[in-house]
Amino acid sequence: MRPLVLLGIVFIAIGCMFLYNGGHFTTRKKLLEVGDVKVTTADERTLPGWVPGLILLTGAALVLVGAQRGDRS
Repeated sequence: MRPLVLLGIVFIAIGCMFLYNGGHFTTRKKLLEVGDVKVTTADERTLPGWVPGLILLTGAALVLVGAQRGDRS
């Protein structure tokens, strides 16, 4: 499989994942660690609504370009 097509498929999968979960993701930070006691915090973040769409369009463009380059051989 062509590298651009494969990269496009990966971008499409990531875009679909972000569309499915609404662009929410959680990061965890370690605040304090003393011996066996650990204090962490969870910070939920949201991507702007246009980011998953842009990722999907980029993936589709990569698939199309990769497929067209493969036809010229």
